[in-house]
Amino acid sequence: MLDGQGNKEDERPLRLRRAGPRRTGATARQRARERRAEELAARLQDEIAAHYATHRALLESRGMLDSVIKSISEAVFIKDLDSRYLVFNAAAERMFEVGAAQVLGRKADALFGAEAARRMLAADLDVIQSRAPITYEVTGAAVDSARIYLTTKAPFFDTTGEMVGIIGISKDITERKQQELAFARQAAQLAMAQRIARTGSWEHDLVKGTVWRSEEVCRLLGVPRHEIDTTLQAFMDYIEPAAVPRVRAALARTMETGEPYSEEYWLRTAGGRRYVHSMAEIARAPDGRAMRIVGTVQDITDRKLADDRLRESEAELAEAQRIAHFGSWAWDIASGAIRWSAETYRMFGVAPDEFSPSLDAYWQFVHPDDLEPVQRATLASLDAARDFTIDYRIVPRDGEVRVVHSVGELRRAPDGTPIGMTGTIYDITDRKRAEDALRRSEKRLAQAQEIARVGSWEIDLLDGQQVVSDGACRIFGLDPAAGPYRLRDLRAMMSPADREQIDAAAGAMISGGAALDLELRIDRADGAQRIVHSVAEVLRDADGVPVALLGTVQDVTERRQYEEALAESHREMRQLYHHLQEVQEDERGRIAREVHDEFGAVLTALHLAVHRLTNLAAPASPEAAEVIAQMRGMLATASESLDHIVDGLQPQMLTYLGIAATVDWYCSKFADRTKIRCESELPKKELEVEPQAAVALFRCLQESLTNVAKHARARQVHVVLAARGANIELDVADDGRGLGHTPGRRPNGFGIRGMTERVTRLGGQVVMDSGPLGGTRVRVTLPRNNTNN
Repeated sequence: MLDGQGNKEDERPLRLRRAGPRRTGATARQRARERRAEELAARLQDEIAAHYATHRALLESRGMLDSVIKSISEAVFIKDLDSRYLVFNAAAERMFEVGAAQVLGRKADALFGAEAARRMLAADLDVIQSRAPITYEVTGAAVDSARIYLTTKAPFFDTTGEMVGIIGISKDITERKQQELAFARQAAQLAMAQRIARTGSWEHDLVKGTVWRSEEVCRLLGVPRHEIDTTLQAFMDYIEPAAVPRVRAALARTMETGEPYSEEYWLRTAGGRRYVHSMAEIARAPDGRAMRIVGTVQDITDRKLADDRLRESEAELAEAQRIAHFGSWAWDIASGAIRWSAETYRMFGVAPDEFSPSLDAYWQFVHPDDLEPVQRATLASLDAARDFTIDYRIVPRDGEVRVVHSVGELRRAPDGTPIGMTGTIYDITDRKRAEDALRRSEKRLAQAQEIARVGSWEIDLLDGQQVVSDGACRIFGLDPAAGPYRLRDLRAMMSPADREQIDAAAGAMISGGAALDLELRIDRADGAQRIVHSVAEVLRDADGVPVALLGTVQDVTERRQYEEALAESHREMRQLYHHLQEVQEDERGRIAREVHDEFGAVLTALHLAVHRLTNLAAPASPEAAEVIAQMRGMLATASESLDHIVDGLQPQMLTYLGIAATVDWYCSKFADRTKIRCESELPKKELEVEPQAAVALFRCLQESLTNVAKHARARQVHVVLAARGANIELDVADDGRGLGHTPGRRPNGFGIRGMTERVTRLGGQVVMDSGPLGGTRVRVTLPRNNTNN
């Protein structure tokens, strides 16, 4: 072992010698003291030997540490508590490009740049204060500012636990950092590519049974990376149940046969249903064992939906072509091949699997009379390099001649050379028939307008064109042959007021108002005055923009004269009806009074006679008494019938007690006679009503209750008589079947019509509707003072 100057130390332990010769005859105390001294000397000798052994081991460890520090590839250094370097190995010399002799005993601020030294000394201070290791990265720690170093510094303790310095290790991690950065950049680019392509990657470890998924797969599933379950079953749970058996079978087939895996299915993700395409291959060990399944999963929802929409669109197009009898075709000039749509095949009555379209085969379907024009139009289109449109007849397989409208569009190469044609063929047989029928109909319409004295006119709001039919010209006294005429020629025969009226109505109609419907008076050129009825409406396009005005005019002069005569006749009949009602009421009152006076007196006399006869004949015989009792009963019945007849003609109560008491009395009589519950709600004081109004109210009550008894099947009736403002109202409501379910109880029946006529004459009204009890309600309203009526 070398000492501090490099000399080999004596490794032999020291041996203690006795202090002198033992004296014989020593006392026992002396011998004991000597033994203790010998034991102490032996123990001291052992400790010295152990010290030398420890020293030797320490020197060996120091040599080994020096060897490690010198040979290690990382830079190793040791500093004292003042941050002066004590050890600085060869790797540190290379890293910092400075020799150990220049470093030992000096601080960093005397060796390196100010910024690098500041960082080093700050780290030293952190270790000293915390008495704990620290690790940090630093760029350009000393010389090369482009290098990155990973440095670990830790406190250095002696055997007593006292901190005596700092030991540090620095490693150049520039290449590793560059690799990590390149890997991170590649990972980011891959993640971006996966995100753009909506394609994630996955890996199924067949040994561990776990599944790794890329960030894009996690995003697709809508689950954060740290929360996702790594088992295969967890991924299967995202697949729609119907597709799970198919996916499992495909994976099993891939593991068994090694063939590539490729499946499409729906996923149930946190963001909704997504359609994906998954592909995978087996990754094997060198011995051929299957280790992993590595694959991708691509979100193709948009493509799937687009494909579905395309198929739906193609199906809808085929269906639309079938419904509209609208086919399509394409012709390749070089090969001569012709492609037809499904509707084109149907139009010609052939099936795709039994007929191959060609130009020669197509000519066979063209009607012989139209073959030459069609061929000429086709060839002319090719020669002139232009499109063509032509109508012609075809003869399908079923032999029924059809009319078609064909449009061909020329397809050209980049140099302008015709290479083919695409076009449509439209079955216009029905349209042709409709056009022929329309022409015949227009002719018949013109004849009908002439007979019915009706004309028509039209204004095109886009180009201002006007059309006036021959019928309209004749109505306004114009000669159709001298035309054409415009609407201003017709307006010239109208009065200024009518022109303003028709202009205002037309403007409102164009702005979205109601259709024009006016009667106008015209002074024709021949001097005749006529009444015309004009009706018009606006024709709008698909966007609601007005494009035309369509109207008709009809000469209604004679009809208006007939209507005025008929209205006058109705007025006279109504006056006659009202007069008859007055006469009838007067006659009823007179008859009621005469019957009451004459027959009432007779019945009273008979009552007195029977009473007298009773006193005279009572003792005579029982038979006579029985006959007298029968006479009494017949007289009572006759009196009751007389009262009923008189009340039916015109109740005396109406004259003497007023309408309220009469209504109450009649409701009671109605309930007794029909067994229908009848409640009346009357004013507390008698109403002051003119006799005509009182009679009208009573007759309305009679008619309403009669209808209830005959038709309503009601169980109760509620009658209200009340004064409301200047009017008197009678309200009769039942709980019967109502108007819609009551045969014979029509609002225009004779009884209801009589009520309406009677009340209308007095300035009132009758309203029938559904009542609060669920049946029918009749509401009669009369003015209190009807003097003016």
